[in-house]
Amino acid sequence: MRLLMISHDAARTGAPIVLLHHLKQFRMNGYFDFDCFLLRDGALRSEFEGLSATYKLEVPGVVERIRNKFLKTISGEQKAVEKLTKRYQLAFGNTAVTCSFLKEMKLLQGAKTVCHVHELEYAIKHFVGQERFRDAIPYIDHFLAASYAVKDNLVKNYKIPASKVTVHYEYIPVPADAAIAPKHDVFTVCGSGTLDWRKGIDIMMQVALVLKHKANTSFKFLWIGGEKGTIEYERAKFDLERMGLTDVFELIETCTNPHDYIRSCDLFFLTSREDPFPLVCLEAAALGLPIMCFDKAGGMIEFVNENNGWVVPYLDVNRAAATLLEVMNDRANAKEKGVLAQKEVSQYDIIIGEKKLSKFLLNLMNGQHSMAPKKEDACQETI
Repeated sequence: MRLLMISHDAARTGAPIVLLHHLKQFRMNGYFDFDCFLLRDGALRSEFEGLSATYKLEVPGVVERIRNKFLKTISGEQKAVEKLTKRYQLAFGNTAVTCSFLKEMKLLQGAKTVCHVHELEYAIKHFVGQERFRDAIPYIDHFLAASYAVKDNLVKNYKIPASKVTVHYEYIPVPADAAIAPKHDVFTVCGSGTLDWRKGIDIMMQVALVLKHKANTSFKFLWIGGEKGTIEYERAKFDLERMGLTDVFELIETCTNPHDYIRSCDLFFLTSREDPFPLVCLEAAALGLPIMCFDKAGGMIEFVNENNGWVVPYLDVNRAAATLLEVMNDRANAKEKGVLAQKEVSQYDIIIGEKKLSKFLLNLMNGQHSMAPKKEDACQETI
């Protein structure tokens, strides 16, 4: 069976990384013959190319963009599918951004289509477009959701039958018996992500400001992500300087070795306003860090519990700061929760995830798919 694996881009971010994790397992186990298609380029392109033939959507030039704006022309996705020289039995779109490409694969090749949705409502609205997504839904045979939060949104807001949406969490390579690294003398909180509004670096700054006024012990915040020279990076630096936080808050650009920074921290703080099931939280847990996140902000509350972290009311800066003050005064408690987080993350190992995804895809090709379990069984995969 030949698959076309479609990634919305090749940036060093969660969705392309988790797709690569699965593809490496596919290649290692030899279950599928697959090629890759990138809708946008990025730093991880060479990793896709190292696994299979990899195609990229052509970006129209200025003249073509102007012509497309005023004349009714075929889409870039349609052109790309028409140019494919191979036929594929199944097209797997990684993120909702790939929905239009999946539609063309259904129309032009008659392929089975699967969309692994990593987005919640804000992201679908602003990065995909609700009309565009709704238009593609009838052409997608089955949806995978990165968390129950994602599934709930697809069923509630897009009227996709629950039987057509299966939860498939994010997965990572979990190191076997990884030792928890010694911590800094200074209590250190880690955050990570792009510098856009959704990820909430501004929230972390506000929490840091409260701690600076109230903490009687030293502390530090690290934020991993963002690119120097971008407007978002300059805005973050601007705020840090005006808030007087440059001595306790460090910005670290997107890098190839984030684990080197994360492992020496005491706690990972997910400040996102909306995040489906962030890969970086699983990576932090695998390194022995407890996780703190906000309620009503996505799927991480499906992993975080009182044993391995803290769930704080949505964007409650004062409650988050108060929780951190308690942890700073009882670092042993944070260490205990980190040990449990590391133990619990083992169920999200990529070896487990790849077996479930392979079985699901084979079943789908044979006209079957697993039904979702009850929501209270959120820790159990549906495939």
